Amino acid sequence: MRADGTLGPDRWPRAARERMVVSVFGGEIVAADAECATPDPGGGVFVELATRRGHALEASVRAPDAAPLAEAFVHAYRQVGDSWTFAARASTDAAGRVTLRGLPEGALWLEFGKPGFATLEVTDHRAVLPRREEGPLAIVLHPSGVIAGRVTSAGPARAGEHNEEIYCGRLGLTRDDLAALARRGVV
Repeated sequence: MRADGTLGPDRWPRAARERMVVSVFGGEIVAADAECATPDPGGGVFVELATRRGHALEASVRAPDAAPLAEAFVHAYRQVGDSWTFAARASTDAAGRVTLRGLPEGALWLEFGKPGFATLEVTDHRAVLPRREEGPLAIVLHPSGVIAGRVTSAGPARAGEHNEEIYCGRLGLTRDDLAALARRGVV
């Protein structure tokens, strides 16, 4: 394919196109556009693609009183190298059930939440696909206080105290709570 989208030998020299866009779509492939450096003659380009095939993960999300939680979210992340990247997301139905499809095999980082409830992260054996346990993953979300607004300053740090410790102490949060809020852009 030529740089202008027509078929045939390329009429433009390689030096005129230092970058290219690879677009892949159709069938069971999840559509993707990847911009990359134009490879040297005879070289290649690696583009990671996802398919609609894969594993499914079912979960049941409930409150401590066993009431189903509708409209709770679940986010799934997969590990790529040293970092975690988005894999899928979904919301629970009226019965508190949710199914994520097309997930890769291996370890996932799952995050369950709903406004007014503490977010729950699952990174143990229950988040490894394919699952060995039968039935949906049972998740219980506990009600939480709601922090409204944005913490911009908790005042100056005292000797030996970091701002993170001030946020935690003044808001009654643990470091894990603070990290979860930071991931959502709240603090």
